[in-house]
Amino acid sequence: MRNVTSTLSLSSTFCIPYLFTAVPFSFSLYLAICLSSSLALCSLCVLFADYSYLRKSLVRYSISNGIFTFSNTNQVHFASVLAMDNSEMVAMFEALVASGLNGFLGCISDIFESALIEFYHNASVQDDEVVRTVQGKLVEISEEIFAQTFQLSVEGWIDINEVPKELIFDDRTEFSFTGEKLSTSCKKRELKIEYRRLSDIVAKSITVKADSFDVVTHERFLLMTAIFGGVSVNWGRLLFKIFKDMVTPETRQARGYAVHICILLKNIPDLELEDSEEFPPLKILTAKTIGRYIAINDKIAVESVEGLAGKSRVKKTPVKRAASKKKSVAIEEQVVKKKRTLKGKAAPS
Repeated sequence: MRNVTSTLSLSSTFCIPYLFTAVPFSFSLYLAICLSSSLALCSLCVLFADYSYLRKSLVRYSISNGIFTFSNTNQVHFASVLAMDNSEMVAMFEALVASGLNGFLGCISDIFESALIEFYHNASVQDDEVVRTVQGKLVEISEEIFAQTFQLSVEGWIDINEVPKELIFDDRTEFSFTGEKLSTSCKKRELKIEYRRLSDIVAKSITVKADSFDVVTHERFLLMTAIFGGVSVNWGRLLFKIFKDMVTPETRQARGYAVHICILLKNIPDLELEDSEEFPPLKILTAKTIGRYIAINDKIAVESVEGLAGKSRVKKTPVKRAASKKKSVAIEEQVVKKKRTLKGKAAPS
């Protein structure tokens, strides 16, 4: 009996501590499960309640999958940039104004993301017009409406390859950072800073290319020459063709013109547009943003000029050194001494 009692007391001594330690552990586990469940439930509520979050996620997905691209687009605040204290940069923006592109590059609008997605989803070209139904309303955009809306010229060159060759020849030196003649396909860092900015504007806001902006293509160089050289270009037709290519999958043209599409949609009677967002201020070229751009590119220029200067694009042929006069005279004397004379001897018959 005594052994049994001692055994029970011993077992109680060991079991009771385990009991008290097990209870807190089970309770803490229960609390953890409840807390995680609550957090998960709250997250789901916030996720489904916050419609703007879902909408922005959809827009980001749409951008990344090529439905439309405006993350690289730049619009220009001409009143600001033309008042800059930088004559070279001001001259470049004055050339844009003189070319008739200020109405296209200078327009600003809120971005109607949902309408943009719907517009680009099934837009097509019919009878030389861009056609799409947005919120149940038929939208038809013709070349004439496009040109009038953005005050684009409708006369001049249509084929950019017709830019005068003498202008191209001159601008190959004018655009060059080092003063050496450039190729019409070159690196952007080989350009003067104001023309690097012009190259970006042409690539991002006019031709809307999705490739690298560090390389100046032949097409882009010709457009830059046309703008800076004052060539009369039918911008209405040229830009509307790019717009039509954006809704034609076979062309593989990157999709953009987000600001311009929103302006065109706002002009459609009885079309209600919702879910607008302000166009990103950092995407608007002002004196401040251009000043920052110059500061950054000045540093790049200092680092890269050493690699560019002194490297001519023309392959130099080795020049042979002329022999010294003393050496040539000595050689002539040796030749004279070695000559045989045939005086008094008849020539063999």
